[in-house]
Amino acid sequence: MTKQLEALIASEIADFFAGVAEIYTNPGGPNTVEEAQQQLTERVIRIASECESALIAAAPKPEVK
Repeated sequence: MTKQLEALIASEIADFFAGVAEIYTNPGGPNTVEEAQQQLTERVIRIASECESALIAAAPKPEVK
């Protein structure tokens, strides 16, 4: 995944969390808005990278002549 796409994802998640004042989670979950934002960003980027890798692996290979 490109750094530009990673930055866009992180920016959108930051914008989403900008209006959140407090966060309530189960034990073991994030304790602050910043922790929740960081965890979500890491998960989305990891999943997007995995999907990108799967798409590249599934792409038809050019024939070698």
